[in-house]
Amino acid sequence: MTDLIAYQQLRLDKKFARFYCDDVVSKIQSEKLLNRFIAQANAQPRVSYQFAIEHGAALVGSVGLRRVDSGCYSFGIELGREAQWKGIAFNAASMMMDFAFNKLGAQVVFAQTFERNVAAIKLGQRLNMQTVWQSDQTTEVKGITSRIALLRINQNQWKQHLATNN
Repeated sequence: MTDLIAYQQLRLDKKFARFYCDDVVSKIQSEKLLNRFIAQANAQPRVSYQFAIEHGAALVGSVGLRRVDSGCYSFGIELGREAQWKGIAFNAASMMMDFAFNKLGAQVVFAQTFERNVAAIKLGQRLNMQTVWQSDQTTEVKGITSRIALLRINQNQWKQHLATNN
């Protein structure tokens, strides 16, 4: 139950919630999402992975992979405000990419975000992800209009990233 409360508090933060409609970050929706993550962890075969990100003893976010097709995974990360800009997202995302390519045998991993989500775009770039598509259509959330950006990395690009950053 404490995991649920911590997860709900994380998602209700105004800065965190600025990219989401209010109903998406509500306590009820956050509980449904957490329950989905638990169900996915117990599914056989397992095709989705969502891991808690902790800093000290506190829950500060989560990072996930979902298999979309054979060898293709969708990546996502959410991080609370107090944990941002401290390298926590990069470390968690790097571990998840390593897991995707070296344990799951992923050929490609992609992430979708709003182009105005500068932190997400910069994180993708630090991981050697390339922006491969931007929607011509816009989406409005909380009165702010933005296009969707799709970032992508393949297994060879990940290996290249590791070789040049180790």
